[in-house]
Amino acid sequence: MKERIFEIVEDREKGEKLFLYYNEIRNWSEKINLISRKDIEGNFLNLLKTSIFLYKKFSEFNSFVDIGAGAGFPSVPGKILYPEKTFVLIEPGKRYSFLKHLIKTLSLKNIEVEKKSFMEYFSKKRQKSFDLGVSWGVKDKVSMLKTGRNFVKIGYVFITGPKEIEKMKKLKRLYDVKAEKIEGKSKLFIAFAKKVPRGT
Repeated sequence: MKERIFEIVEDREKGEKLFLYYNEIRNWSEKINLISRKDIEGNFLNLLKTSIFLYKKFSEFNSFVDIGAGAGFPSVPGKILYPEKTFVLIEPGKRYSFLKHLIKTLSLKNIEVEKKSFMEYFSKKRQKSFDLGVSWGVKDKVSMLKTGRNFVKIGYVFITGPKEIEKMKKLKRLYDVKAEKIEGKSKLFIAFAKKVPRGT
């Protein structure tokens, strides 16, 4: 498994951290549902490839808030690949404990976890805003786009399917939505909802 990870990232130090991440997921999956247990190795590699694909596309940006972070995809691999960037992970469920443990175990810096829903997180006025919001796990993307508009400078990136993309495109006065198919995934896209300047 370690060699397969090294083939994907081509960086031994980052590959070691990703291998440790894989081992933590495998160990914790005995207690809580993190990713599918049917083929945990294959599923981890698929999730890793998609995560890397996303963060390579948006590597020009410096700060990210991951809403519904779950087991850490796509943003834990993003943080490992780009250690200089800032990340906040929003996870209201029991996976929060896993993420807190993971950050400590991997010695990741400049990354925080908040045990809140996105509605709770966005309900308070904050001085901090992020370049991009990221989400793979939140179902109600339209509400998130409406509620969280003021907390990102550029927009939101989703890993999602075509039906959700069509729903988001209806917010054309707020966001310009572009989608790109993920290589090797028949029904999975990266959708970039870029904020439309007010008054346009």
